[in-house]
Amino acid sequence: MSDEVSNQRTGAAGASIDTTETDLDVQRKYQPLFELGRGGAAVVRAALARGIGGFSKIVVLKTIRDAGAGGDDREAVRTFVNEARLSARMNHPNVVQVYEVYRENRLPVIVMEYLDGQSLSKFQGRAIDDPEYTVEMAVTILCRVLAGLHYAHTLTDYDGSSLSIVHRDVSPQNVMITYDGQVKLLDFGIAKLNTGGSHETRTGVIKGKIGYMAPEQLEGGQIDCRADVFAVGVMLWEAISQQRLWGDRSEMEIVRSLACADIPPLSSRFVEREEDLARICHKAMAPSPDERYASAAAFQADLEQFLQRRGVAVNQHQIGELISRLCADLRHEAQERLRPELAKFAANSPDWDSTLQEFERALSVDPPPSRRRSRWLVPVLGTVVLGLGAAAYAAYVLPPPGAPALAAPPPVLSAPVAEKAPEPAPQPEPARQVRLRVDTTPAGARLYLDGQLLGEAPIDRSIVADTNPHELAARATGHTDAVQVVSLESDVIISLSLTPIPAAAPARAPAPSARRPPPRKPAPSAAARPSTEAPVATPAPKAPAASCTPPYYIGTDGLRHFRPECL
Repeated sequence: MSDEVSNQRTGAAGASIDTTETDLDVQRKYQPLFELGRGGAAVVRAALARGIGGFSKIVVLKTIRDAGAGGDDREAVRTFVNEARLSARMNHPNVVQVYEVYRENRLPVIVMEYLDGQSLSKFQGRAIDDPEYTVEMAVTILCRVLAGLHYAHTLTDYDGSSLSIVHRDVSPQNVMITYDGQVKLLDFGIAKLNTGGSHETRTGVIKGKIGYMAPEQLEGGQIDCRADVFAVGVMLWEAISQQRLWGDRSEMEIVRSLACADIPPLSSRFVEREEDLARICHKAMAPSPDERYASAAAFQADLEQFLQRRGVAVNQHQIGELISRLCADLRHEAQERLRPELAKFAANSPDWDSTLQEFERALSVDPPPSRRRSRWLVPVLGTVVLGLGAAAYAAYVLPPPGAPALAAPPPVLSAPVAEKAPEPAPQPEPARQVRLRVDTTPAGARLYLDGQLLGEAPIDRSIVADTNPHELAARATGHTDAVQVVSLESDVIISLSLTPIPAAAPARAPAPSARRPPPRKPAPSAAARPSTEAPVATPAPKAPAASCTPPYYIGTDGLRHFRPECL
């Protein structure tokens, strides 16, 4: 067991990195705080990451639970190493971010971002009767899940070879909704990936949650991304039905039903009311993989078209407001749990008193739900910079030793130093940049970010990072607009599909008189008019009457010109 793990640090799938001298230094960076939870083979803990200049940040450490020398533990270690290799390769807004993987007590430790939020399972449990939790919001959340899955399914190794990743455990428990409305896919611990075929699930071993498992996954044979599509289809079924797919059935009963392709249908009332959404759900949950969506992206495209037809767009801000309101007590409990742990750490680290003060201020002031909540970043470095700026300012203003005294009295010199100390502080570092890569189907669509034209797809550029939701729109002639809300907190790699507009019936060609006015006929001479009739009674106006339908013509300038004789 130890040879595979203790001598190597995990990297890309199938690769390894020697870490004989750096692991101890990395380990010292992280101060464990408390346990967040544990599963069958892993323990997850909150920890404080420390760096130079007083930097600190809350992170999550995932380690193997009670790993010994037995055969089952060897399998657990092997599975955990595969997860570490896989997680280190991922970087997507809808997948939990992994910072690094190091070794502690001869076993790997995964360092992940700390997500201030709740699982989709808890969120749905509280939102099920809330009028703000609409079908459109549930569909929007699942679109984010599918975006993360498609990224994982199509991920390649550094040499360009496909990793053939299948999550195998997609469920509401493994989707996190943060208090600012982000959607993150978690736990690739039992993901199947192409590592050369040396490690596959043993025959008879079922991995994943039975309630969200595709029929072919029960057979223990070869599966592909369509197994994850089925799991998201079950999540869609439960979101729109507001109940569990299998109800109170036991796992054995569920297995028998799946083996017989006996999957509960949507209610006939819902099918009549939401025919399009019912069709999408039915296709995603087809018992045969060949009848399902071929990819998570195709499933996502149909759901986004459904939202476009409904004319309802749910953004990240709305999701964040709802979960902040429904789960405010859970967030408060987490804050109260974190406070004493930080106090203990500060007591053992006198140099970190300022760190505790910053955390205390973050915990004691709750911003309104509509604003982004603190993510435990501690700007201690700013205090140091201000202090250095004050010293620099004093050195600049006060005369050097031996120089003649200034004419102004000393009180005048001391006041500006205290009031204007921040002014000479160093200029802030350039704003952090993230990558924005967008392609469209069809290619060449015009891309807009918050209404500002970015250019034609595909684009791949750097853009200033921030924490606000942004509206990304794609427009192309003959197609309906594709709109999606994105977060620029990390790199965004996205593909938008535009739906062609059905061709309309050809318009009736205008009459020739509408294109070019016919030559006017000369008015009849005075001799030809009957002398007994008044000019107004003559039939002369009848001649141009035929050319007054319409009473205008289209000039070479493309504008309408009304004929004087028709006015």
